[in-house]
This record gives sequence, C-alpha cells and structure tokens, in this order.
Amino acid sequence: MRVFDLHCDTLTTCKRKGWDLENEGSHLRLSDAEGYDAYIQLYAIFIPDEIRGERAGQYFSIHHLYYRRQLEQAAGRMADIAARR
Repeated sequence: MRVFDLHCDTLTTCKRKGWDLENEGSHLRLSDAEGYDAYIQLYAIFIPDEIRGERAGQYFSIHHLYYRRQLEQAAGRMADIAARR
C-alpha cells in the first residue's frame, strides 16, 4: 500500500511536547512508514495567529531547526524532498 499523509500538525505538536518523530504518543511515527510500499509525510510549520512580525520569524526558525535535527536523527529513513531541488 502507498500512503500520502497530511497530518500537517505533527511537526509542531511533537516540538511543543518535546517529542521526537518516533514518540508513541504521536499519530504517526517514522517506524510506521516501514510497513508501506511508499510513504510520504507532509510536515508543516503552522504559526499561530497571535504570533506576528519578528516573533513569527523566530517561531519558524525554532521549528525549522527542530525539523532539521529530526532529519539528522532519522538519516537513511527520512529525506527532505524539497531540499533535492
């Protein structure tokens, strides 16, 4: 089976809770992908409406750094498709 998942809040939820992307409390874990023929997970950084201006940029940077660290931890099991352009 092939899966294309749009749980776009996974990244920010895991960061807020101090989890990594393998945490059992998460809806989806990286290890879940291993059982599929193909698996694409969309990660997004949602900036809450009340965060604006410079604070919004900082919020994004913090979450993007978290994402990059998760990529490093999952080397060989997770790839950033956007970075391949």
